[in-house]
Amino acid sequence: MSFLSDFCAVFLATPTTACVEWTGSLDVQGYGVIYVNRVRKYAHRLIYELLVEKITDGMTIDHLCFNHACVNPNHLEAVTGAINVSRAAYLRVRTHCKKGHLFTSESEKWNGKTRQCNICHKQYKRGWEARRRELPQ
Repeated sequence: MSFLSDFCAVFLATPTTACVEWTGSLDVQGYGVIYVNRVRKYAHRLIYELLVEKITDGMTIDHLCFNHACVNPNHLEAVTGAINVSRAAYLRVRTHCKKGHLFTSESEKWNGKTRQCNICHKQYKRGWEARRRELPQ
């Protein structure tokens, strides 16, 4: 398989949100990652540069949908770090995760930048373990 066909095989369209989620490797914060010539790249940044424009120095990519795994170029915008942080401020005061689970002291974990829903995280880990078991040894 070519790099491009491998790369395109890791997208999952989500009809309810119009997000195009990266189904390849994710980092601990939920951002898609891919290795290109042995260099780690963020999938959303790579997609943005391939389909929209080059990201200039001092700019970061804001997920307008607040879904870190999303690589839909219509949900991505190049902004300054200050703008990105101010837009994400609501994350500190929200009461539910993106899938609707109530945040409580038992059901959430703060990783220094964002809340993590323990219920969603456990579901993700179960799915990852199942996919890993299906891989040829």
